[in-house]
Amino acid sequence: MKPNFGYKGSRRVATILGIKTEDILNFDDTYFFNNVYQNNQGVVINNGISENERKLYDDLVGSLKNQIALLENEKAMVKSK
Repeated sequence: MKPNFGYKGSRRVATILGIKTEDILNFDDTYFFNNVYQNNQGVVINNGISENERKLYDDLVGSLKNQIALLENEKAMVKSK
């Protein structure tokens, strides 16, 4: 989806970012991000996450699961009183 703020808005954004206005107007996120594509079976594959980023997400999910377990235990303790 391309933003619709016209040429003047594109010039302002380009100036702020220190790039050419044409780069804003011709921006294509498929070339920039290039981490998701669709193969011939219709499956979306994300190959743009680094191992470090994946580990951070795994650690975050594990931490959130631990927090949920603790809250469920607290809830059970409060209900039993």
